[in-house]
Amino acid sequence: MNIFVISSDSFFTQEMITHLHSESRSIEIHENGLDVLSDIRERIPDVVIIDNDCDGINPLVLNKILCRDGRFDKTVFHFIATKKIEDEESFSKANNITNLWIKPVNFQKIAASIN
Repeated sequence: MNIFVISSDSFFTQEMITHLHSESRSIEIHENGLDVLSDIRERIPDVVIIDNDCDGINPLVLNKILCRDGRFDKTVFHFIATKKIEDEESFSKANNITNLWIKPVNFQKIAASIN
């Protein structure tokens, strides 16, 4: 399984690596959303985790760019928000987000949701 984590929050990325690490998973960490655009199209991931705290591009814009690309039809998108979103279901649907997580996140639950 190939997982892309996009975040400039070093604590968040370290925790994701710790909780997602396994021999069956390849984890790529990217701090800058613009930089990830070229890498991600060469190696289509199974899972993308976009933290609201990423550099270079608005994380929701990045998410929409990727979701509109047909190569990512089978990719599962997780979004990490920094604050409560009033209508999480509508927000997730409008942004093609499979799993929406609000900080502080439970890293074990995120890891458990990724099979």
